[in-house]
Parts: sequence; C-alpha cells; structure tokens
Amino acid sequence: MINNQDKRAIETMARCGCEFDSLCAMFPKVPKEDIIAIWNYVVDAGRRMDDPDVGNISINCS
Repeated sequence: MINNQDKRAIETMARCGCEFDSLCAMFPKVPKEDIIAIWNYVVDAGRRMDDPDVGNISINCS
C-alpha cells in the first residue's frame, strides 16, 4: 500500500514531465501497479485539460 506522501510526490513529478521508468526507479518500494494507476490518472487529467469540450482551465505555477 502506498502512503499519501509518496502518492502526492509521484503525482507532482508525473505532472512535471517525469518519465514512467524514472518514477519507478525513484520509488523502488512502491508497487508498479500503484505507479501505473497514478501515472494513468495524471495523463488522463492532462488529456481532459486539452479537450476543448472541457473548457479552458488556467493553472498558476508560480
């Protein structure tokens, strides 16, 4: 079972463009199934944001 802090760290790194294999290497104690689930969630969220039917979402990264 993945702890909440690792989950948030993996989500953040995936959003910043970190590759899946790199995430697996950085978090060797986290089961790959958990990383896959987080990765898919982040990638799907990115696709939804690019969808013109969803609307424009502004994100302030400062």
